[in-house]
Amino acid sequence: GNITLYPKWSAGNSTYIVEHYFQKLNADGSGSTDYNNETSYTNTGIVGTTGQTTNAASYQQTVAGFEFERVENVTIAADNSSVAKIYYKRSTITYTFEKNSNETWRDGTASSTITKTGLYGAEFTAPEIEKLGYSFNNWKSGGTALTGNTFGAENKTFTAYWTAVNYPITIHLNGGNLSGNTEDYEDELNIADNNSLVLTDFIPTRNNFTFAGYYTDENFTQAAPDVIDLVNNTGHLHDWNLYAKWTYTVTFN
Repeated sequence: GNITLYPKWSAGNSTYIVEHYFQKLNADGSGSTDYNNETSYTNTGIVGTTGQTTNAASYQQTVAGFEFERVENVTIAADNSSVAKIYYKRSTITYTFEKNSNETWRDGTASSTITKTGLYGAEFTAPEIEKLGYSFNNWKSGGTALTGNTFGAENKTFTAYWTAVNYPITIHLNGGNLSGNTEDYEDELNIADNNSLVLTDFIPTRNNFTFAGYYTDENFTQAAPDVIDLVNNTGHLHDWNLYAKWTYTVTFN
């Protein structure tokens, strides 16, 4: 008898690509609904079965500052035109700024820490901090200085680094002699190193006069302390001009 034959078909293979889209930032630092197609991450020539669904999730990338958000798979077309997409949102980053007990937040915050939180790449303002006897140098995390004013890709904790302020001290001898020197004596103190000056170690001499002490003004109305101590007296943290006072000594022969 007659035999009827029927063809049997199986799906062939086609290729597709996977594109990677990264969230943009709005001007105010919030996450945008727009995304950039970063072509450097695109996967091409992926082989799949025609008519089946793409497997884009297998090509997810790890990118600093971003997190996986969603995937858009499509049906694999026979003409190799299919494009699947992976979307990444910006990571939320926290910067923690710590102060020590001898440091003060300029805005009066009582807490020992101030945190700043925002999306990767968004701008932030670092807190202002003060320390008596020092000028602020920079914030550092793990020894690395903070640069710029945008959040990086990782959470970080920062501590302040300082430079000790040098406070000049000038002793005006007013005609006296200090260890053979008749010029004004000049020195400087800072709280980190040579943090005190004992004025009784600097007694000048002058022929026919008796030294009557140091004063902080030329009119000799305010006597200087015996010791300028930057560590234990915060009122001493300033530049110093000291004036030697003399009384005339009358000698009868």
